Amino acid sequence: MPTLSRMSMVSPSTLWFLDAGMDRHIPEKLGKCKSLKILDISFNSFLGPLPDTFRSLESIGSFIVEGNHLSGPVPTWISNWKHANSIRLSENQFSGKLPSLKLEYLTTFFADANQLS
Repeated sequence: MPTLSRMSMVSPSTLWFLDAGMDRHIPEKLGKCKSLKILDISFNSFLGPLPDTFRSLESIGSFIVEGNHLSGPVPTWISNWKHANSIRLSENQFSGKLPSLKLEYLTTFFADANQLS
């Protein structure tokens, strides 16, 4: 089974690793996939915060990371994802306040089962 850290990033538009048994931190190189429209890495065992390189995911439409062990605050830069229509952060260990999200195309947002205030 390929691991995300060993993948060659050739500007994919969709990455789907649903329940793929992956763990550790999310590789920062995923944030360099500027043409990425759909990222689903849900129900794995990823740890730690979302990589800061994700602020560059300008084309992201669906961002699904639910069911991991991600932690820290939900980054304010997700409010810059102009094309986002679905953001799913549920069932992690995110903490603190949610940033203000004024995204024109956002129709689905889940952040339940975290430690958010």
